[in-house]
Amino acid sequence: GHLPLRIMQRLQQICGHLKPLENGSPKKEQAAGQRLPMALREIRHKLHLPLYKMKMMQQGLMGEMEKGLNGEESTVLMLPSYVTRKSVEGKTGEYYALDLGGTNFRVLKLVLKDSQVVDTKAAKYRIPLKHVVGGDANGLFGFIAKSVAKFIKGSSSSNAPLGFTFSFPMKKNSLNSGILVRWTKSFTTAGVVGKDVC
Repeated sequence: GHLPLRIMQRLQQICGHLKPLENGSPKKEQAAGQRLPMALREIRHKLHLPLYKMKMMQQGLMGEMEKGLNGEESTVLMLPSYVTRKSVEGKTGEYYALDLGGTNFRVLKLVLKDSQVVDTKAAKYRIPLKHVVGGDANGLFGFIAKSVAKFIKGSSSSNAPLGFTFSFPMKKNSLNSGILVRWTKSFTTAGVVGKDVC
C-alpha cells in the first residue's frame, strides 16, 4: 500500500536533481547527474513484476472475464458483443463511423476503392454539457443527428454504411441492437438507460 507514496517521494527527489542549480559548482552538477541513473534503476526495480506474477494476473483476469461472460458473479463487467472483424476485400464506396464516448462526438468518412482507403475526412464535435449532465435523450441524440447532418452536407452518397461506437456498457442482443446498461464518464442524460441506442 505504501509503494506509490515511496515512488512519488523518490520521483520528487529525482526532479530536485534535475533542477538547474543556481550558482552550483560543476562537481555538484556532476554528482546529481550520477545519482539520477541510480534513482531511475531503483524505481524501475520497485515497479518490476516477475514473469510468474504477470502470468498469475493474466490467468486471474481471464478467469474473471470468462465468469462474467458466462453470467456468473465477476469482478469484471463483461457484456458479449456481436461485432466481428469483417474483410474489406473488393469493397468500393463511402463508409461512415460515429463515435460517442466522452466529451466529444466524432464522425469519420472513409472512401474505399478496390479495398484501399483513398480518402478520409474526420470531424470532432464537443458535446454541450447540457446534453451530458441533466439533459435528456432528445437533446443528446438531436445533437448527434445535427452533427452528422453538418458533416455529410453535400455528400453524394445517401445510403452509405454506417457504424456507431457507443462507448458505454451495453447489453447486445444482435449486431444492430444495444441497450444501455448504465451511464459512465459523468453522463447522466435522462431517458437513455434501458433503451436501445442502436
